[in-house]
Amino acid sequence: MTRRTVGTIGAGVLLAITVGLFAIFGSEGQNQSYQPQNEFKLDPWVSIKIGSLDLSINKAVLYLVLATALTVWATVYVAKRMQHQPNRVQTAA
Repeated sequence: MTRRTVGTIGAGVLLAITVGLFAIFGSEGQNQSYQPQNEFKLDPWVSIKIGSLDLSINKAVLYLVLATALTVWATVYVAKRMQHQPNRVQTAA
């Protein structure tokens, strides 16, 4: 048997087992309370509204501040250690 045949047979057996288990057990034990799409809702932690402009602080704002701080720190770290001949830090950056 070739590798392709063995792979096809293996995939077919795996698919048959999956369909069989679903047919036997169905959706028993399904967790309805966890909704992953709720992780992307941006609920304001600190509500700031100026007229129709919403400047609320939420999870997305925190991630942007952390990314900015990390980028500024890395840039300053590399800039302080710059030399005329590039060292390992400059090469990595």
